[in-house]
Amino acid sequence: MKKLLLLFILFSLPAWATWGTPLQVLSTTGTCGSGTTVVCATPSFTSVANRSAIYITIAHGNGVYPSAVAGNCVAGWVHDASSRGTDGVNSLDGWHCLVTTGGTQTVTATIATGAGRGSYYVESTPSLTPTADISGFQTNASSASQLGISITPSANDFVVQVISGNVVTAITGGGYSTANSSIGTGLGNSNQQGAWLINSTATAQPTWTQASGPGNVNAVSIQEPLPASSSVRRRKGTVF
Repeated sequence: MKKLLLLFILFSLPAWATWGTPLQVLSTTGTCGSGTTVVCATPSFTSVANRSAIYITIAHGNGVYPSAVAGNCVAGWVHDASSRGTDGVNSLDGWHCLVTTGGTQTVTATIATGAGRGSYYVESTPSLTPTADISGFQTNASSASQLGISITPSANDFVVQVISGNVVTAITGGGYSTANSSIGTGLGNSNQQGAWLINSTATAQPTWTQASGPGNVNAVSIQEPLPASSSVRRRKGTVF
């Protein structure tokens, strides 16, 4: 009887989702070019099919954003409107793909005008069918050396943040760490960095440390909902 009760309890518990260790790819250092149309592309990389991905672009100019993102996505990239923003000098924009194609890939962003600074691509393996959750943007027009963004993801989210700042050296707090970022990896340059967080419910604002301000930060989050049969209700994400 005790064994049957234990099995009943185990099978009654909600099946919380988990994300696998992400693969991060940062685009080439510096500008992607300038002119009427700019195409910013990641280096060629090996992707795995049926992962989910987040792609954030950094462009030079006030309100300079991609009109489209293409590559390695079964149903096409979806724009996360709340992640779009500018400080008047550099502009950030976030996109997500729920199901990757896999294989040898290059992901590109088409920008109508201006010059692309770079981009940050991260993919991770979901254990359940994922959906878009929440995104956000924050700008800091002062000379402060610290800058961060706080979003409230649902349980077990896959979150990516990017900063366009000045000699970025660390990210701490809110579950983030410099180890789980592009800092010190040889990807990109010291002014534009990205960081990822998986299986998270973190709501605290992390701190990006840089030599001086100003800077921009944005974030995009993908969630894995509980199975429909679960009676557990999940929190709704909100942007602060």
